[in-house]
Amino acid sequence: MNTAPVDLTRLAGLLGRRFRIEGREVEVVEILYADQALVLQSCDGDTALQEDQYGEMHRRTSATFTVPLLSELRPDTLHPAVTELLRQADET
Repeated sequence: MNTAPVDLTRLAGLLGRRFRIEGREVEVVEILYADQALVLQSCDGDTALQEDQYGEMHRRTSATFTVPLLSELRPDTLHPAVTELLRQADET
C-alpha cells in the first residue's frame, strides 16, 4: 500500500479551480479517491472525440487527463503534477 501523505481536504479544495501545468491551462474536475487520481480537463480549447458505450465516436469534448496522486517512480511521494497544483493553490 502506498504511504504518501495525501491531505484529502487540500485535494477537495482543488475541485473546480484552474491551474497552469506544463504550459496548459487545466481545471480539476474530479477526484478519483478509489483510484488515487485527479481528473484534469483542458481549458485551452483542446478537444478529443468522445466514444459512446459501443465504442463509436459520438462528439467532440474538452480533452481530459488522469493524473495519479502518487509518483510512479517514487510511490512514497506525490506525483510532481499534484505537487505543482497544490503549490499553485497555496499561492492564491
